[in-house]
Amino acid sequence: DEVKFPPEDIIFDPNVLTIGTGMEEHANYGIDFINATKTIKEQCPYVKISGGISNLSFGFRGVMKIRESIHSVFLQHCIL
Repeated sequence: DEVKFPPEDIIFDPNVLTIGTGMEEHANYGIDFINATKTIKEQCPYVKISGGISNLSFGFRGVMKIRESIHSVFLQHCIL
């Protein structure tokens, strides 16, 4: 309200980091993105969210079947 900028015009782009690297510390990146998105929407209900989902499967570049499968499963979890 202070800056006269409608919240519907704000787009947050939380970073989606790659999974499947074999590094344990990367295992929760998908869940972290989903939780971050939930928190943003709770705090700012009218904003939009964008996410570079292809980053999620970056570790499998060149293997499109696996990448597409990861994206499909991830997006299914996002909408549940």
